[in-house]
Amino acid sequence: MQFKIIHKVIGISLFIQFVINPYFMTVNAQINEIDDELLIYILPDSLDFPKNETEILDLKKIKITSKSLDKALKKVELKLIKKAFPNFSEADTSVINDDGEKVKLPNMSRIFILKLKKKNDIQEVIEVLSKERSVLFIENRWMRNL
Repeated sequence: MQFKIIHKVIGISLFIQFVINPYFMTVNAQINEIDDELLIYILPDSLDFPKNETEILDLKKIKITSKSLDKALKKVELKLIKKAFPNFSEADTSVINDDGEKVKLPNMSRIFILKLKKKNDIQEVIEVLSKERSVLFIENRWMRNL
């Protein structure tokens, strides 16, 4: 009887160690990879991202037409800015629903990922950029993946 209990405890321990634990380690590793990233929607009249690029390390390569946004982006320390949906086409913003009605969808090409140099600056960056008229929304990326 005691042997069966010990056998079950060992079995459960091995299951947790080799099956469940690696899963949580993977989830934590993924969160750690993106916990310094923000999702931001920038209006089209404020920033022109180069057409053939999906990721930019140097803000000087991006045409920022909003002086206020330019100043704010320079204030925050970015590692890079990249398209959240690099394969999204503006043609995908218009669809015809089942009733034959033309429906306008959000332009997902305007959503970018900002990767910060310092993880602990996320809240400050959100506060600074959320005040910009050209920013429709900004939020932690990792919160959306949980």
